[in-house]
Amino acid sequence: MDYGRLTEKKVRYIVRHKRRGKSNREIAFEMRVSVSTVKRVWSCWLTQGEYLPIRKRGRKVKELSEEEKEIVREAKMKYKLGARRLEKVIEQVYGIYIPHNRIHKYLLEEGLAKEEPRKKRRRKPYIRYEREHSMSAGHIDGSIRME
Repeated sequence: MDYGRLTEKKVRYIVRHKRRGKSNREIAFEMRVSVSTVKRVWSCWLTQGEYLPIRKRGRKVKELSEEEKEIVREAKMKYKLGARRLEKVIEQVYGIYIPHNRIHKYLLEEGLAKEEPRKKRRRKPYIRYEREHSMSAGHIDGSIRME
C-alpha cells in the first residue's frame, strides 16, 4: 500500500477496526497514515454515518475543443509532421498554442500517429547490481596448480 495516501479500501478498514475497538495508533501504524487521519475518518463515520469521501488528486485533463481538433487534423494532413514540430507550426501559422502532448494524444486517438516504445521513458530506473559482501563473487580456478 502507498505511504500516507488514503484510499477507499483504507477508509473502510479504519472504520471496521475502530468498531472492533482497536486504538487509533495501531490502525494508523497498520495503514501507514497519521493518527489524526484515523480520527478524521472515524469522526466522519460517527457524525454523518458514511465513509469519508476521497478527493481525486492531480490536475484535471484538458480536452481539445472541436476547433482545435480541426486545426490539428488540417495541419497534420498539410505538413505531415509529428506532434512536437506541429506544435511550433500551429503556433506560427494558426496563432494558437496547443501543447505537443495534447496534440500527440489526439493523433493517437485518430490513428494518425503510433506509439513508439523506444521513445518512452523506462518505468523503473536502472539499478546497478551490488553484492552484499564484495568477496562473495570470488572463485578459484581449478586448473591453476599451487606448488
